[in-house]
Amino acid sequence: TNAGSVNCASVNILLSTDGGNTFTEVLAAATANDGSEVITVPSTLSNTCRIKVEAVGNIFFDISNTNFTIGEPPLCGAATGLLSSAITLTSATISWTAVSGADSYDVDYKESSSSTWINAATATTLTSVDLSGLNSNTTYNWRVRVNCAAGTGNYVSAQFTTLAPCNAPTGLGSSAITSSSVTVSWAAVSGATNYDVDYKNASSSTWTNAVTATTSTSTNITGLIASALYD
Repeated sequence: TNAGSVNCASVNILLSTDGGNTFTEVLAAATANDGSEVITVPSTLSNTCRIKVEAVGNIFFDISNTNFTIGEPPLCGAATGLLSSAITLTSATISWTAVSGADSYDVDYKESSSSTWINAATATTLTSVDLSGLNSNTTYNWRVRVNCAAGTGNYVSAQFTTLAPCNAPTGLGSSAITSSSVTVSWAAVSGATNYDVDYKNASSSTWTNAVTATTSTSTNITGLIASALYD
């Protein structure tokens, strides 16, 4: 107290790392006796720490009643929100949510069947990376870790699979042929989402679109020239 018979205006704040036997670390010297103090915790590791507050110019002091621990500083937080997008036959974009306190990120990737990681980015400040030169229809693992003032965090991983190339349609057929129209058809292709169909006069080099992104396996073409050969 700074009142009454004690009348202590300033105090020293000391740290013990041996359970209160000795107080060798000075956390604050001759600081105002106002009931609180912001200190910098030293890097000395111990699970038997205690605090001593002693009067400056007087004999009074107090020591904390129980031990506390000064441990390793926490590692950087782990990245979350891992996402794989814009996936094509040979490329993909990988991204994650920004981590509070992060200075940068390290990113690696590899085919899931491989044991060797490929570096995609080191110390990037972005939260996404574009990957290219990938193999089609292949599963990839990717990982990201955070770099921050406390050091380097742990890797977290995610996975994606590149698209498979489309197979060519088979079973092409022409039916219901008239002097000016025809129905063309084909066998359904496994994995196909839709089909584009073009046609042209066999003597022409220019294709005409009959239908785009149809989910049907046939389409009717009209406005043809009688007795003409069409591709």
